[in-house]
Amino acid sequence: MQSHQVRRTRAAWCRTNLLEMKYKLSDLKTMYLGRTLYRVKALRSFQVNGKWPVTEGELGGWVEHTDNLSQNGTCWVGGNARVYGGARVTEDAHVFGESHVYDVAHIADRAIVCDKASVFQHAQVYEDAQVVGDARVYGIAEIHGKAKVIDRARCYQRAWVYGDVVVNGNANITEKTTLDPVVIQGLRYTVTIMDEHISFDCESATIKEWVDISTKEIIAMDGKEAAVFDKQYRPMILAMLKTLRPQAMGNV
Repeated sequence: MQSHQVRRTRAAWCRTNLLEMKYKLSDLKTMYLGRTLYRVKALRSFQVNGKWPVTEGELGGWVEHTDNLSQNGTCWVGGNARVYGGARVTEDAHVFGESHVYDVAHIADRAIVCDKASVFQHAQVYEDAQVVGDARVYGIAEIHGKAKVIDRARCYQRAWVYGDVVVNGNANITEKTTLDPVVIQGLRYTVTIMDEHISFDCESATIKEWVDISTKEIIAMDGKEAAVFDKQYRPMILAMLKTLRPQAMGNV
């Protein structure tokens, strides 16, 4: 009698749980980088963050397992997007287009990742932030507030981008950025000016460190051509820093 009651209770729980689920893994699958990914299929109609309708029976993007996409909230993986590994999409976040989210990255709240953007390693995108275009966010970077990372911009290492900041072009953000970064493109190195840091392609330093760096140290980093570049463009960059980041310049 007790066993029968347990079976009935479990069956009722399963029915209730099924009703609460918003999607399932469909029979459609594909192999990607040695992983089996499954297309998600909506079990009921809802709106992602109250904006993008998903209809019952609609096929979404690809996930490796159900831990990649939460059953709670209105979060969704759509289009041909792929979420795999230990990555998670939760709350009301939306991942779509051809975007990829993997490793242990987390897309939460009302964040958007779309187009051909990628978020990976330990990166987090949350609140109302967006990562679009061909942008890349990785390392332990955090993108939040209403920040946008677009075009071919890269946010990595300890990048912390928030507020209304827009990171665009070929910007390389490695540190805190609460002001719109200044990006100088078309030179031998793409120069990115952050709040208190400056980067030349993937090499970054505090603004004060760069101001004090010697020619010998520059040559050690990237050869004599780097020293030629520095001699040619240092006056222009210094003038910009004095105008745009006077506090970071200190007493220089």
